[in-house]
Amino acid sequence: MNKTEYVNAGEIEITGKLKEKISLKPVARIILRAGIGVVLCLLHTKLTIIAGAFFILIAIAGYFIIKDVPVMDIYDEAVVVYDETDQSKVCRIRYEDLKMWSVDSANNRVYFTLTDDSVISVNNSRYLKAYDTLIKLIPDKCEPSLMEKLRTKLKKGDK
Repeated sequence: MNKTEYVNAGEIEITGKLKEKISLKPVARIILRAGIGVVLCLLHTKLTIIAGAFFILIAIAGYFIIKDVPVMDIYDEAVVVYDETDQSKVCRIRYEDLKMWSVDSANNRVYFTLTDDSVISVNNSRYLKAYDTLIKLIPDKCEPSLMEKLRTKLKKGDK
């Protein structure tokens, strides 16, 4: 099988424990928006009630409009990436086949560069969840510039 080939989800064999299941729906952001809306409504001024109702409507719309489709599953030994157009198709990326991974926060994407220099890009609004899990499992495969930013942030926190 080609390293970047998408196959039916039932045909793929996964070993190891599931560490994180990442889907497209940003549940924490939706809850935060609803919470802000409720707090604003409780302030009892005309402007805060209108703003609060707006936040609550945005949260409700986000909950019902954004589909909760799987994006990727992170296991002990591999990452399973779902096809963006057909969630029944997946691509397994073994860590030994992975050259480097990186996160692009500007475009909400996670990139996986394989040892054959092919790149798999994953649209992921929850890229921070992916980053947190991947940095714990395979920090040595992280893009060097991301590691440098992390080291700088840690040094600033130590002072």
